[in-house]
Amino acid sequence: MKRAAPIAVAGVASALLWLLVMTRPHNPTYEESRPPAVYDFFSYYRPNAAWAFERMRRGELPLWNPYQGFGQPFLATLQTGVLYPPNALHLLLATQPAFTGLAFLHLGLAAAFAAGLARALGAGSLGAGLAGLLYAGSLQLWGSAWTPPTLYTAAWAPGVLLAVERAVERPSALRTAALAGALAMQALAGWPYAVAMTGLAASATGAAALARRWLRFRRAPLGAALALALGASAGALLAAPQLLPAYELMARSARSLGTLEQDPAQAIGSIPAHEPAFFARTLASEGISDGVPGLAAPLLALAAVVLSGPGRGRAGALLAVGLIALAASFPRHTPVYGWLRHLPVLGDFRFPFRYRLLTTLALAVCAGVGFSRIGRAVPAGQGWPPGARLALATGLALAAVAVEALPLARVAGTAATAFPREEPAPSSARLEHDEQIAALRRPEARAFRSYWRSFGDDKLGQRAGIRVTQDLEPLSLSTTGRFMSFLATGDAGADPRRPEGVRVTLGAPYSGSIALPAARGRAPLLDVASVRYAAGERLPAWIARDWRLVGAVGSRPPLYENPSALPRARRAARAIAEPADPQAALELLVDPAFDAGAVVLLDPLPREAASLAAGPDPSAETRIEIDEPERVAIRTRGAVPAVLVLADACFPGWEATLDGSPAALEVADTAFRAVVVPGGEHVVEMRYRPRSLRVGVALALLAASGLALAVARERRRARRG
Repeated sequence: MKRAAPIAVAGVASALLWLLVMTRPHNPTYEESRPPAVYDFFSYYRPNAAWAFERMRRGELPLWNPYQGFGQPFLATLQTGVLYPPNALHLLLATQPAFTGLAFLHLGLAAAFAAGLARALGAGSLGAGLAGLLYAGSLQLWGSAWTPPTLYTAAWAPGVLLAVERAVERPSALRTAALAGALAMQALAGWPYAVAMTGLAASATGAAALARRWLRFRRAPLGAALALALGASAGALLAAPQLLPAYELMARSARSLGTLEQDPAQAIGSIPAHEPAFFARTLASEGISDGVPGLAAPLLALAAVVLSGPGRGRAGALLAVGLIALAASFPRHTPVYGWLRHLPVLGDFRFPFRYRLLTTLALAVCAGVGFSRIGRAVPAGQGWPPGARLALATGLALAAVAVEALPLARVAGTAATAFPREEPAPSSARLEHDEQIAALRRPEARAFRSYWRSFGDDKLGQRAGIRVTQDLEPLSLSTTGRFMSFLATGDAGADPRRPEGVRVTLGAPYSGSIALPAARGRAPLLDVASVRYAAGERLPAWIARDWRLVGAVGSRPPLYENPSALPRARRAARAIAEPADPQAALELLVDPAFDAGAVVLLDPLPREAASLAAGPDPSAETRIEIDEPERVAIRTRGAVPAVLVLADACFPGWEATLDGSPAALEVADTAFRAVVVPGGEHVVEMRYRPRSLRVGVALALLAASGLALAVARERRRARRG
């Protein structure tokens, strides 16, 4: 109980300190201006959580997001954290209070795990508490409240390292299960780079712990090594319901592994944090920085490896990992980042300054160990009054915390940093009062897609139930990316955010909104994608000239209607084989001689579609009867066979039936779904049932059952003697 007290105190104190100092009931400054440092919270994390957990309250698992691009997997996008157990708090609270509660919880976990890790490496009670406060109270973690998956995975990082220490110290089924659980929780939290970074640290500290055990017992620690291997494997299996769909999406997105490694223009985010001079200036002027939790931490951490004591070698390994991470965070000045980019996942990491998460953890934990080393080095002597050594140690610990806390106090709780605890005021949500939004939410309008380009309207589709075709993100489908890239630049392999058209692997944009072309030549793609409406302050001149203005003149932003947009569900009388080159296929779609309303490109071209040669069918009719994210039912009627095209993205996991019988689902016009239908009246139903999720759930249940049986067997054997 005494050993757990400093760990609990560090956790509670760190969480309370953040809540009291760094939060406010509201922060209208951020709600209205959304500065770059926290923009992702308002534009990505909060609207995604609001949409996902509202669906889960209705008993629906949000597998597919129909409101971005042409639709794309939702659960597979790691940072939504749908399957991360603590995120269940979103089911009980409104979105903003839930984020506040989760930040409070994870800062407490971060402090407790860091304190426990310091204790395992030889720190005493005060040293362990100091380690927890330094880690959870660092600039790195406090700032990560605005990027929730970063904070959640950072909180589990010391927990994983602690589980590695325990599994090597005394291998058992229970400790193997604890390691697997910690790894799975970190993976489900939603920031894969922190998982990979933790893996680097665990490899180093685990190797040091295994070496110590080998030297101590003079035999190979095969049992400990097996426990680590089984724990890591079981952890991956427990997280498989998230990892397998995420890998499936990544492999078909602009962020497939190795993409950024082949594209130097996007490989590293050009921000000051990657410059050693900026890091040094910040540390010298503020006394803290990303990676250094106060100037006292490096000095105390040095004592952990200079002074003798238990855990010295393992602390040295952890500190070495922290220094390697610091070197990797300066990608243009050291070769370390280049070396790490050859590893899976880390090769597509654009912001290496985040590696300093490991630096912060290593310095904080080793500072706690070093503090205890110094305390033990002070001779007991006869001249010390009762309690004097404890008072001296307490004073030193408080001084170390103050070195970190005083710089934070200068900016804490100001309008520039305060995290809002409550939902934003209704005045900041314009959705229900904007005439353009109201127009786009009409049933006849929601059957089409829209282009909406206006600052602060990210995830507008999810919040308003509108299909916003240009709203993409890093894990957008490569087919959608090619389509939108070609629309904007005429190059299926260009990044449409850059005027010079930087090429990227798979021909898809990294992220962001896509501009409409300045000339009307590629506008037929908007017709093919069923884009009926466009709104924004900076639309090209041909929109105002050729499209119809909707609503009152002077409305902001202006809303235009595309008179030639094809229905989202339509019948094509003819089908031809899609060219193998996406550039050639998209050029064919915008060719003035190509009739997109009557002809569809299919890849591959099935035999029953190749024989279609009918002309216009006046009796043809198509109507969407069920339009849900994971289920679309279409009733179609025609005198002759045709290809039913739905202008929604085609992706593995979508299955089709024709009048209740399985039907082949084809890729149409480079990105969409199609089913060949015979003449007469039929109902085509499409459902999204990703096999990757089903396999992931089966693997997770298998791993959980195996761990539970192993732990139960171990406990039975222990009770028998």
